[in-house]
Amino acid sequence: ITWTHEVSGTSGSDDWRAPVV
Repeated sequence: ITWTHEVSGTSGSDDWRAPVV
């Protein structure tokens, strides 16, 4: 699982803990 500072999974806040699929 690669962590990225993008809005992936959360709506509004950029969650850098969001997994890149």
